[in-house]
Amino acid sequence: MTRLPGWWIALGLLASTAAGCGAIEYSVYILQAHEAIAEAEVAGAGPAMEGDECGPEQEGVSCWLAPYEYTYALEHLRKAREEVGQADYQAAVDMARAARDFARKARDMAAQLRREAGRE
Repeated sequence: MTRLPGWWIALGLLASTAAGCGAIEYSVYILQAHEAIAEAEVAGAGPAMEGDECGPEQEGVSCWLAPYEYTYALEHLRKAREEVGQADYQAAVDMARAARDFARKARDMAAQLRREAGRE
């Protein structure tokens, strides 16, 4: 019986461990994306919370302060879930990361617009 060199065993262990990291990395980014989207909603980037009505002067106009960024984040979150369902973890990670980044951008834009309008 031939012995495998120690580095082959180490390489095999590393490869098997790395193969399982996609799901872990996805989990980290998807949680961050969910948190960022919730923060964006609270900041007013997304749909108004219950009881938070648009004023009469804004009738027919969206109350969302960052609608494009918020929607972009939501669609990337949806696509990330779709990709992980097909076990394409790298694409899922990329989509979840984009969702997180755009949700943060929406949150920041909404906060800035609120400050400029004197609503905060």
